[in-house]
Amino acid sequence: MSAVGIDFGTANIAMAVWQDGAFRILEDTHGEARSSTFLAFKANTGGGEVEKIFAAEAIPQSTVDFGNTFFDIKQFIGRPAPRKRDVLFPTSHYRFNFSGNPGEPIGFKYSTLSARGSSIPSIYLSTLEVCKIWMHRSRELWELSHMGTNEASGADVAHPTCVVTYPYWWNKKQRSVLKNSAKQTGIFPKVFLLNDPTAVLFGAFLFSLPSTIPYNVVVVDVGAKSLAATVFQTNGRTGSMEERSFHVLDCGTTRLDYLLMRHCLDQFEAQHKRIIQYTAAAIHRLHLACKEAKERLLTQRSNNISVDDFTDEKDLLVMMNQKTFETFTVPYANKVVSLINHALNQAFPRGPPEDYEILLVGQASRMAAVQQGVKREFGDHVNASVLLSADRAAVHGAAAVAMILEVAPVLGRLKLSQHYRPLCEILRTHGSAEKARNDLLAYGKAQLRPSVPPKPLSLPEKSNRQSVGLGKQRTAPGIPVSNKSVHSSRMESSKSSQDMELEERPVSASSHAPSFDQRILPSHLGQNRSDTRA
Repeated sequence: MSAVGIDFGTANIAMAVWQDGAFRILEDTHGEARSSTFLAFKANTGGGEVEKIFAAEAIPQSTVDFGNTFFDIKQFIGRPAPRKRDVLFPTSHYRFNFSGNPGEPIGFKYSTLSARGSSIPSIYLSTLEVCKIWMHRSRELWELSHMGTNEASGADVAHPTCVVTYPYWWNKKQRSVLKNSAKQTGIFPKVFLLNDPTAVLFGAFLFSLPSTIPYNVVVVDVGAKSLAATVFQTNGRTGSMEERSFHVLDCGTTRLDYLLMRHCLDQFEAQHKRIIQYTAAAIHRLHLACKEAKERLLTQRSNNISVDDFTDEKDLLVMMNQKTFETFTVPYANKVVSLINHALNQAFPRGPPEDYEILLVGQASRMAAVQQGVKREFGDHVNASVLLSADRAAVHGAAAVAMILEVAPVLGRLKLSQHYRPLCEILRTHGSAEKARNDLLAYGKAQLRPSVPPKPLSLPEKSNRQSVGLGKQRTAPGIPVSNKSVHSSRMESSKSSQDMELEERPVSASSHAPSFDQRILPSHLGQNRSDTRA
């Protein structure tokens, strides 16, 4: 069998397969389970085409040629190019060059030196072309993982079924860019898109959760660029399911990076007792140092943020311990708790049931402040086993769904989030998708079989309806989530079956989520960024 799941995140990309009832993460060439989204372009010393450098190898290259190194590209998919006075656009934190006229789809440009030192004309890339490059890279890693195995000679290895995850709140245009990036190149002929919370459901229930699947699940994804909470409600009597998603944009863990950068700059200026002019290269190196320190502080009590020759031949050195780090992470954890409470209040107006479970996932869910804050507020409702693989739940689910669609393609016509409970039970019974082929095909055909609509009930023309109180709602510390900062979408299982892309799924876009103030760097940096805002 040939199937692969890809978790295409903002900061990292992960790949996995599910075989014989077990998951296997496909490591990159550096042995990393998750590859960073850094992509650098470098002139080939032997002439010819420009060399592409990926992931960990591209990070050092970005310190030398930061203008031709791209990362966190996923957040720009489907986004128009910024206008000159678009202060909410994060150009002050991304030093690569943007292209495109204001209002048009955003793009990127790079220009390198040839082997002889002559300048190569600028090359323009759209977000679609950048995604194509990463899909080619994913295919290379997939083929590398099958070299020397018994499956390498199989015909289906050349045409694997691929499932790629995407944020729940993405619109049709953004989803089409991601899917076309794989289809247009032909490297993954069979491509399906699966939203992140549904992928987490499959990954969690097939990997770490007990045999009893709860009827009410809240998937909380603490991502790099946004916070999201999706509530899955299942009616125990009818089996129908509703799902509602709430998210806050520009409130991901990258926000913590910017706060750490601001803290380091304040400490550096206090040491030298004057305001210092910083170059774009220095700020980029500080950004990388803060990201590295944030990862180390997840497991260490203290860590130093250091940048050699930061500016004016002066080194930057800032001591960071857990107490100082908590001044940034505790307010962030309160925002996570506030979003969960808002989702519960909206999904359960009379109060949440007793049997709901919270699946806390995402790389930032490993932060001690986030785990402690959520556990303190919701207690045993937080599933502890999922926390052990919180950064792998989505890619595990994508791999499982890819294998399901490989053995039973008919299930691709269903909206899998409405059927995750019976499908997980079938897979758990048989242990693998290959052994469950017949049951999966039978279930898919049964769900697609047209049913006779029930006769309408005869109701009186007028009925005296009494208003029902909403009951006491939950409250939590931190900043409450306002209606303007939360987008929600609701679907019921009684609707007609949709494919996994959910292209007809309505997504509220009446108001954009207010971004946090991202102008945390010195003001003179933003004033000289006319090249990126044009």
